[in-house]
Amino acid sequence: MIRPPRRTAGSPAARADDRERRGERTAPGRSTPSASPRGHSHAGILLLALATLLLPAHAHAVPPSQKCASAKLVAASRFSACRLRAEATFRRSRQGPVESDERRAAQERCDDALVGAYGRAESRYGGECSRTGDVQSVRGFLGDGASRVAEGKPSSLLATGQTHDTGWGSDGHVKAGATRTFVDNGDGTVTDLRTGLTWEKKSGDDSIHAWDRTFTWCGDANPFDEICDVAGTPMDGTAVTDFIATLNAGNGFAGHTDWRIPNLEELESIRKVGAIGALAGFEAFDTGCAPGCTVTSCSCTRPAPYWTSSTYRAFPYDAWTVEFRGGSVEAFDKTGRHLLRAVRGGL
Repeated sequence: MIRPPRRTAGSPAARADDRERRGERTAPGRSTPSASPRGHSHAGILLLALATLLLPAHAHAVPPSQKCASAKLVAASRFSACRLRAEATFRRSRQGPVESDERRAAQERCDDALVGAYGRAESRYGGECSRTGDVQSVRGFLGDGASRVAEGKPSSLLATGQTHDTGWGSDGHVKAGATRTFVDNGDGTVTDLRTGLTWEKKSGDDSIHAWDRTFTWCGDANPFDEICDVAGTPMDGTAVTDFIATLNAGNGFAGHTDWRIPNLEELESIRKVGAIGALAGFEAFDTGCAPGCTVTSCSCTRPAPYWTSSTYRAFPYDAWTVEFRGGSVEAFDKTGRHLLRAVRGGL
């Protein structure tokens, strides 16, 4: 008896038998499709090649500035999560948000991780980072936010610094708003960790930072008419041509070339509505001031008006100032000479 040839499962002959049992037929002159040597159909390989050709050439060319920004964003997100976990752990193990060494140690571990990650990003990508030296601002902003969320006070309003309690519900009694933390950077600048702004310190010497140097807001062709020539004239007085230009020359003051005149809201943020009779400025701006001291050894504030970059809308020949004797806000003719404190950054 002659046995039919054995059909191995999965062989071309076996597959043909299966199609025949299902009523399928192979077209005359057409062979059964077979797999490519690597397990992919020819059509799949063609589609893969086509997709590769259609991909933009720059799809994988991420510029270093974006890589730096990405690394910093990852570090910032981890920092926020770290601080919130620290707050959560502390509140599970303690009765209420009482300050303790354990809590501070947990916060410092988060801070150290952020500082290290930012340092590595800036070291790796160097001058390609769009912003450098901003780790303290980010730490203060996100750290304060985590603490306020934990305390159930997510408001972004700033505390005024008022300490004079005039009764229940008064500013000095409630002390509402985010507390302020300032860091002296040791290079003639102070950073507000709450707003992210970095401020120029004023000195007691005769440098560009001298606390008694005054500047004009606009350059008036006729110094006797007491107003700017045209309403809306750009800032072209000595505040810009002398003061800001000097700070931003070369490598810039404290290594930065983006110094500018603060707007009204920014300058008011360092006005302290403190105890009656005190200088209307936070202590970080009034420390060790003495004749001849420099911005790295002291911090000075005069009890007088300081220019802002904000124009008085009702009378555009004037610009707003903030006075640091009592904390008042007043508009003055732009051709007048007033004090000035530079600022940079912000979140």
